[in-house]
Amino acid sequence: DGFFPAMAKFAKHSPNGDEEDEEKQAALEQKLQALEDHLSADTRTGPYLVGDGRKFTLLDCNMAP
Repeated sequence: DGFFPAMAKFAKHSPNGDEEDEEKQAALEQKLQALEDHLSADTRTGPYLVGDGRKFTLLDCNMAP
């Protein structure tokens, strides 16, 4: 799964202190770390999300608030 499915599963889950809470949080943290690694890579030269960050794409539009 990608970032959005992990976020949706975490947000929709009602925490009750069981093991599933920890699994969903860990899955979301893993996806957030992967996103952080991508956005902070040394090969990135632009502000956009795809590739080296120099080209504005539909993904950038979808991620906008």
